[in-house]
Formats: sequence, structure tokens, C-alpha cells
Amino acid sequence: MREIDDMRHTFLLFTHEYAQFCQNYFGEYLHHIHNIKENKPTRAEYEVELTHYLAYVYDNLGEQTLRKWFAETLNELT
Repeated sequence: MREIDDMRHTFLLFTHEYAQFCQNYFGEYLHHIHNIKENKPTRAEYEVELTHYLAYVYDNLGEQTLRKWFAETLNELT
């Protein structure tokens, strides 16, 4: 999810706009918390998580956003 991580880190540079975005869409400020796991997920767990994530992006942001954010990955799959 490098594209999402890059987008989020860029957003965090613009703290005022980021705070407004969070308030408008989530009702609160979302703090950046590192998600460091000691154990890597299995391939099957990763695929399930990825499928859920991509479905979420598609359902909430649309196919065009999904294709834009993951164009390189989608091209590798086809």
C-alpha cells in the first residue's frame, strides 16, 4: 500500500488541512500510529486483508480511484 502511505504522509505535512479533513469525514483527528507487527502475516492472511482493503477503496472511493492508486499493481496482474 505504498501509494496510500505516500498520500497519507504528504497529507500530514499539511496539518491544518489534514485536521479539517479528519473532522469532516471522521468527526475527530486521526493520529498517525505506526503499525509494526512482530510476525508477518501468512500469504493467505495477506491476500484476505488486501482483498478487503481493495474492496473498501472500490466501494467508498470508486473504480477510478482504485485504478489510479493501484495502476502499477493492476498492470502487473494482467
